[in-house]
Amino acid sequence: MLPGSAILSLSTVGCPLKYTFCQNWSLSQAYPEEIKDNEIITPENIVNLALARKIPSIAYTYGEPVAYYEYTRDTAKLAYEKGLHNVMVTSGFINEKPLMEIVKYFDVIKVDLKGMSEEFYKNEVGGYLLNVLNTLKILKKTDVLVEVVNLVVPNRNDKRTRLQQTFEMDL
Repeated sequence: MLPGSAILSLSTVGCPLKYTFCQNWSLSQAYPEEIKDNEIITPENIVNLALARKIPSIAYTYGEPVAYYEYTRDTAKLAYEKGLHNVMVTSGFINEKPLMEIVKYFDVIKVDLKGMSEEFYKNEVGGYLLNVLNTLKILKKTDVLVEVVNLVVPNRNDKRTRLQQTFEMDL
């Protein structure tokens, strides 16, 4: 977000997708009741921590921020009101109405595009490519900076024709 500055990275458990190659599977595939730490960290706690440590940005990452939507929204809104920057790293698997409600609090949204075929999304990701492409189209119409990362998984989604389609998409 701001080169050379610190960023407070925040995550909780859960993800609406069940992809077979998740690097953060211990978070994304866990359930809230499996977490051993009983301390409740409120949006106010997060924002106050960033302010006290003079950290100018908060990243909602590692797990899927949409899985804990209300917590992400409330924290991002409070951070925005206090002058902090917000960055979301997401699978892009979100409906339009909640996306439009939350996007106004974010400076950057990074969408991990897992592949470019419905078959890959169905078999390897546990979701639908069309949903993610729709999210990207919606984000294009906003003022938020959007970064699209095409995650290449060797021997699964790395065929040259699919990669070329990814970079030639007209979103």
